[in-house]
Amino acid sequence: MFNEINNQAQPAGLLAGLQVVGGRPGRARGTDLQKGPGAVWDPRAQHGAFLASPTWSARLVSWGIIASHEHCPQSRSGQTAYAGTTDQSPAGAVARGERESAALRGHRGCSQRGLRGENRKKAFRQVLTQRRLKGVSVARACRYFGISRQAFYQAGHRHQRRDAADATALALVSDCRTRQSRLGTRKLHHLIAPKLQSAGIALGRDRLFDVLREARLLVPHRRAYHKTIHSHHRFRRHPNLLKPGDGCVTPTGSEQVWVADITYLPTDGNFVYLSLVTDAWSRKIVGWSVNETLQTEHTAQALEMALKGRKTRQRLIHHSDRGIQYCSDNYQHIHAKHGLTCSMTDGYDCYQNALAERVNGILKCEFLLHRPRDLGQARQMVAEAVEIYNAERPHLSLKMQMPDAMHRASLAA
Repeated sequence: MFNEINNQAQPAGLLAGLQVVGGRPGRARGTDLQKGPGAVWDPRAQHGAFLASPTWSARLVSWGIIASHEHCPQSRSGQTAYAGTTDQSPAGAVARGERESAALRGHRGCSQRGLRGENRKKAFRQVLTQRRLKGVSVARACRYFGISRQAFYQAGHRHQRRDAADATALALVSDCRTRQSRLGTRKLHHLIAPKLQSAGIALGRDRLFDVLREARLLVPHRRAYHKTIHSHHRFRRHPNLLKPGDGCVTPTGSEQVWVADITYLPTDGNFVYLSLVTDAWSRKIVGWSVNETLQTEHTAQALEMALKGRKTRQRLIHHSDRGIQYCSDNYQHIHAKHGLTCSMTDGYDCYQNALAERVNGILKCEFLLHRPRDLGQARQMVAEAVEIYNAERPHLSLKMQMPDAMHRASLAA
């Protein structure tokens, strides 16, 4: 019916008889647009006249609820726009209401800047809840936008419950990041999931990503490159026993393969160097040392610490890069003394010692965030970081188990 009114010239008494609105016969009401027996009250027509005011139309456009005229092809094509029109007849009011509905809902080629998407729904709700438009009740606005009051209030309750759940999740994340300030979202979800379930909150991993993103709490990546290895030397280079192919060694438990690497730590003075030895199966750091130089005896301190805590006498492979410290006679003498099998990368390829490189990055990017004053403070910070990493930080490759728990369970079995 409304299309017929829009496209055809209608007689003056068109609405005098019984009319059908939305497929149903309407009844006469006291607020009809045109008085007469069987007149119909059409909410879209009434609100079309209501929004025809240029002032209120401009407000709705500025709040993002309806589309502006310059984005609507109907206005550009020369048809009469509903804002600012001078046609106050019943047929004109009905036509304006239909055009407003098309603009609001994105029909007839109008812009999608109307009531579409999460932002438009949010703006619609804010206008009503904050009472920014005087004279518009919830019932009246809901009738115009084609929703029920029940749906409007139910959506409000859902928003409140979601906001409360998000606030609880952020509080739990804050507690976890007190000791691990750069812990990732997946590990955070694993740690706080039991507490959320006990509180009756269903919050998935992807939703937690959205919550942290809105709160600007996602951890940005850090990338740096510094060379600390001298691989051009006269010492013997051992073959790579962990390289994929024939004869590749794959650990099946703890204390079968250890990986080692060296990285630097900046201080307020000079650089200090961190040597690490990590178990390839459990990802536990079994030995470490921090010193001012890259001398072999300083690097060997990490291996000696790992050997002191060794529990078994099974075959053990020590894998590292081809740095001069690991190829030196002093370091190889320790291998021979304790029956270790040496394995090295083929060349200067960090991916052949990726596990050790990853552990370096975890310590430096998640724990050692502040620059120490001197060597003593650097050693203290590394000791605390290693303790938290081994005992408290879940590992993705271990199915969210802690390295220390995984190491002890493997040795017990």
